[in-house]
Amino acid sequence: MLAHLVMFYRSLGNPSIKDDLWLDTSVVLNDELYQQLKQVEKHRLVSFDELVLDGQEKTLDEISATDYGKELHVTCRISTGDCKFYSDIKDLLKRNSSLSKGDVNVAFYVAEDDYYSAEQKQHLSKYQQLNAIVLLIHELKDLAHYHDSKIGQDALNLVFVREAEGTSSKSLQLTPRLSSNLVEVPPIDISVIVEIGQQSAINPHIGREKSVFRSTVIEFLTNSAGNVQDKFAYLVLHWAEFITLFKKNFDTYISGFAFHKARKEVADAEVAAADQLAKVLNDISGKILGIPISLGSLLLIVKTENVFEQLVLVLATLLASWLLAELMHNQQLQLARIKDARSILFDEINIRAVDYPEPLRKKIESTTECLDQNEKKVTRLLLCLRLFSWLPAVAAALLLIHLNVSSLMLSIEVLDNYFSGLLR
Repeated sequence: MLAHLVMFYRSLGNPSIKDDLWLDTSVVLNDELYQQLKQVEKHRLVSFDELVLDGQEKTLDEISATDYGKELHVTCRISTGDCKFYSDIKDLLKRNSSLSKGDVNVAFYVAEDDYYSAEQKQHLSKYQQLNAIVLLIHELKDLAHYHDSKIGQDALNLVFVREAEGTSSKSLQLTPRLSSNLVEVPPIDISVIVEIGQQSAINPHIGREKSVFRSTVIEFLTNSAGNVQDKFAYLVLHWAEFITLFKKNFDTYISGFAFHKARKEVADAEVAAADQLAKVLNDISGKILGIPISLGSLLLIVKTENVFEQLVLVLATLLASWLLAELMHNQQLQLARIKDARSILFDEINIRAVDYPEPLRKKIESTTECLDQNEKKVTRLLLCLRLFSWLPAVAAALLLIHLNVSSLMLSIEVLDNYFSGLLR
């Protein structure tokens, strides 16, 4: 219905409006105006006080198409009911309480500026600012911990509660009110808070932005506007400063979150690498006992006088040494795989370390150096154990030769005589 009223008012030539939305103007009657007269009367959008056609007072029913082209003097009063029709922007701010509650779907018309909110066209700066403030209230209402409108009053109360852990609970109440001094300033940029509102439905991690935004509202208005009565007006007039503080706080939060995440990643990588090295050592701890046990077989060789039994014991010791050496070789291969995996992981961490704070970079360097040293120690240990694995076999063979040296020399002499006789 507001659209019909706007069209009627424009058909009259946008005349000036007196107090209480009274109109008193003269215009040439035409078909468009006549149809508008019937529409506004049908919907009771206008209360006609007087219609004078060519000097004669008439009712709307007495006017017909034959009167087109004649001068019509109209005196009427625009209804102040459901239609949001206002004489000027001050009248709008005074009577339209829904805007102060962030109702972005309310259509209205301001006669002085011929501004109809439902029309998509370039508007005056003050209406761009008005729309920005109304949308700001709408988004703040969604961000506030809770809000209410007192019964019998047109005020909307937005309550923000400090969410920081380990601090005493502190809340802040905002009561948005629109005024001329707020809409006369250049339009504010509310893209940040609008984006937060749009991301709420699609980004599951938007809660951290909301939390930082709420905390920044409390911090900014508590520190900068502690003694200011109209804190909402202060927020609007210093919006650019507030957004700067919010971005700073959010960057600080993200940096702290990233630092904690990176520190945890480094710690997890260090623990994982240490666990793998410990696993290698645990795997060989039981196996290296085979070396002294194999050395114990030397006593059996000494006590055994039968050469055949001695030879069997030597072969058994040789087999045990070979198995131990292969087990150590397998652990060497396992250690090589661990070193490759650790290198890949820490290479990636070191690439990102250029963006980390100095303490974390030093921690990464220290961790890498310690792991390198531990890997070198384990590498040397496995190599030594692999060599020591052959000690029982070598000792058993030498002992066998020592115990049977006379028989061995006799056998060599017999073989030498035999081959010498064949050559003669």
